Amino acid sequence: MAAKTYGVLNGDVPGAAAAAPIATSTVIKTHIQLATNTTTPAIRFVEWWAEFDGSTAATPVKVELLRYTGGNQTTLTAYTAAMITKFNDPNAPASSIQLGTTLSGFSNNTTEITPTTVVSLETHFVPPTSGIYIQFPLGREPEVQVSAFARVRMTAGASVNAYAGLVWEE
Repeated sequence: MAAKTYGVLNGDVPGAAAAAPIATSTVIKTHIQLATNTTTPAIRFVEWWAEFDGSTAATPVKVELLRYTGGNQTTLTAYTAAMITKFNDPNAPASSIQLGTTLSGFSNNTTEITPTTVVSLETHFVPPTSGIYIQFPLGREPEVQVSAFARVRMTAGASVNAYAGLVWEE
């Protein structure tokens, strides 16, 4: 039986209108934060992406995928269970990630709280007129341990709008 996969965007799920992108900033800005549960197994990233709507090729956007144990963002728009997409099985149980404004959600705030015990899983320079899409090879997907956090954050030379997403398995 295949593992259940779940995903989130750096904003609310699309409904009658398309998903709304979030502006980047010239300072580090968290776009997505996930908090793993305190009692269930780790989560394993399957894929992630970031896309931008810049119209001119300028200074690239620094895009980071981090794993860390503390220093979580405290000003998030919390994800709700309805905002977490069940990818490979619409009848899967709810994801085990912790929900709440200091746990899992997206941010449009430029106040960055410094994470502790950080592991940089990936860091890329991405043109503001483009995007990046990463799928991890089977058996080499990075994990986030129990009672820890993951974050997608960006730093742009000039502000552009961004879509970002994470897909993980449990």
